Amino acid sequence: MERYVLEALQKAVTAAVAATTFPEVAVKYVGRQFTIPSDDKWLELVYIPNNIIGEFWGTEKTHRGVLRLLLHWPMDDAGAYPPIDALQPILDGFVKGVKYEDLGQNVKVQVTETPNILNVIEDAPEILVAASVRYNFFSS
Repeated sequence: MERYVLEALQKAVTAAVAATTFPEVAVKYVGRQFTIPSDDKWLELVYIPNNIIGEFWGTEKTHRGVLRLLLHWPMDDAGAYPPIDALQPILDGFVKGVKYEDLGQNVKVQVTETPNILNVIEDAPEILVAASVRYNFFSS
């Protein structure tokens, strides 16, 4: 099921980016080859499952974890505000409680918390703005 959970989350990122005023941002999807764009502005996805073990007696399983979004931005002496402003509308697409479904695979992933920006990392020549989207999915 992890494959379908990841797929649902990555499709949600695609939709969230497309709905912003920054739809041209390149996205580095998990396990895909990627060339950094010439403007050095891109979004990296990191998939971090944190499934509960031993929760049920049967074969049921709760899938949960974090989809980490890292916005890479050049250090252009404009400070941290421009990349934070660029990332926030993407995060707005992940409203707490929203569900992403693939009925063909019987997958329903739910965002369990309002996404938040965790930190701004200075790693010259770029700034990274990190945010997390926490999710849950139950299968049997």
